[in-house]
Amino acid sequence: VTIMLAYDGHMRNTENIGYNVFISFCVLGFVELPADFLTMIAVETLGRRHTTVLTLITSGIACFVIAALPQDSTMGIFAVAIIGRFLITMAINVGQQYPVEVLPTVARSSGSSTIHTLGSLSAFVSPYVVYLSKFGHYLPYLILGMVTVVGGAICSLLPETLNEKLPDSLHDGETYFSDQSCCYNPCAARYDGSSFNSSLQ
Repeated sequence: VTIMLAYDGHMRNTENIGYNVFISFCVLGFVELPADFLTMIAVETLGRRHTTVLTLITSGIACFVIAALPQDSTMGIFAVAIIGRFLITMAINVGQQYPVEVLPTVARSSGSSTIHTLGSLSAFVSPYVVYLSKFGHYLPYLILGMVTVVGGAICSLLPETLNEKLPDSLHDGETYFSDQSCCYNPCAARYDGSSFNSSLQ
């Protein structure tokens, strides 16, 4: 929900950057391709949780920076908006994969459908967030920043699924990843092979 709202808000807020709207749209759309490739690398090295948390929080920080910049600082806003769009694109890419791996098999289809439906519904709010720029250019980015930072903090509580056997039953879903700490790092776990070996058993 958070990722869809932030991503859709970034897309719709292109016209309020202050730069040429056509150039802004093309450049911001172009950065999605390298973001897609970097996501594929990040989720297999940093893991799903760390990638989601880092991209959401840093995207939120980028929004706060834009909100703090003066409205006539067009190039500065444009440059930071590119960074924010890059990061939120990475976040939404992970967000398409992460729920499928966290949910148990018996509830995967219905759970994924519910998540995507709620995400699509949250996108209906983004035009109203963007419209707040009429009252201050900083308001949309301030709201998007708060949403993504809070969302990133909440995602830090999710389990890490990299190199883990996915849950099958509801019982598995309740007890799955119970041995993981909040600071569990799949990069470090991979060296002793414990996580990977357990996924093969």
